[in-house]
Amino acid sequence: MDKYNQLYQSLFDQEDIFSNIEVIQTMAIDFFPNILHRCIHERYVTKKIEGQVNDLIDYYTTHSSETRFWKNPELFKCLVDFSLQKDTSSQKNLLNLIGMQLGIEHEPVATTKHLATRFFYYQKCYFFHENKFELNETNHFLVHKMDNTQILTVCLPLKNAFTGFISEDIYPTIFSTKGTVDEMKLLIENSLSILQKYSPGLYNDLFETISYVFLTPDFGDSIRFSYNLRTQYFGAIFINPFQTNEVAFAESLIHELIHQRIWMQWAYNMPDLHEYEQIRIESPVTNRLKSLPVMTQAYIIYNVLYDFNLFLVSENIVSGARKKKTDTAIQHLQKNIPFLYSRLTDAAIDAPELSNLIGRVHALTNTFCYEK
Repeated sequence: MDKYNQLYQSLFDQEDIFSNIEVIQTMAIDFFPNILHRCIHERYVTKKIEGQVNDLIDYYTTHSSETRFWKNPELFKCLVDFSLQKDTSSQKNLLNLIGMQLGIEHEPVATTKHLATRFFYYQKCYFFHENKFELNETNHFLVHKMDNTQILTVCLPLKNAFTGFISEDIYPTIFSTKGTVDEMKLLIENSLSILQKYSPGLYNDLFETISYVFLTPDFGDSIRFSYNLRTQYFGAIFINPFQTNEVAFAESLIHELIHQRIWMQWAYNMPDLHEYEQIRIESPVTNRLKSLPVMTQAYIIYNVLYDFNLFLVSENIVSGARKKKTDTAIQHLQKNIPFLYSRLTDAAIDAPELSNLIGRVHALTNTFCYEK
């Protein structure tokens, strides 16, 4: 059994922070009615629209097994926006947008610019405001899992697609077009092939959890070339392909997959994590300040990436200059993961849930040959 599966299986058995993929799916499916029920219970919605909310819950519950519902990041965006919105008129607009996501409404609704106005519908992406277009053969493609049971929808950089939603520094509005569908498809297929060889479990998890991979414009960051938007846009990850090769792209897929799984689990099991967001830790790996919850996840990710890099060398996946770069990455992780563990244990002294997780991960990975 590969170390990814060993780590996950051991943590699955704890039944708290990680779980098997069926439970992650159940959480993603239940996210919809749970948020709307909470809004009713906490009186976020008026009696005037409560009936519409209940109708959406009933419709969703009846059809929730359809993957086009829960594997839809735009639906999560609308839900999170709705839970934060107190204005009745804005709530009604968002309910209409949710209806579009579910296939109930088919026409765009009037909406203000600060609201989420995008929606995916049967593999097509429409944008309202100034922009409206469909995904087509020039700006997206599908990647099929080896057994053809799942697909990833991969979108090339889209101009103005995320304006007002994602900051300019990581998804520029204006950019020069780079890369063709064929070039990007080859990059991703090669990356997925490496992941499948490394860990069939991780490969399966990727297709089960992630539905959209958005290739970003080149935002020029040679250290950070991927990110996700937590449960606000669950099932979608963002990767800059212009700062990567197939190995670095595979690492980004691992990185963001683990983040997405943990954020969904924490949405249910650790609802009060926001108090720890103010605790900042400098990563000894990237030298960047991040919150305690994020760096707790990073500790798990770095352990998996350490093992992944060992695999690249042992299986001769990399050679020449790439092997030298991989050897350097192994040494860097080997040296700095223990430093991160020390910083995390100090920072999490008053965060028992995180402290417990950090300790278990450390115990599960202590067979790695870290520098003492």
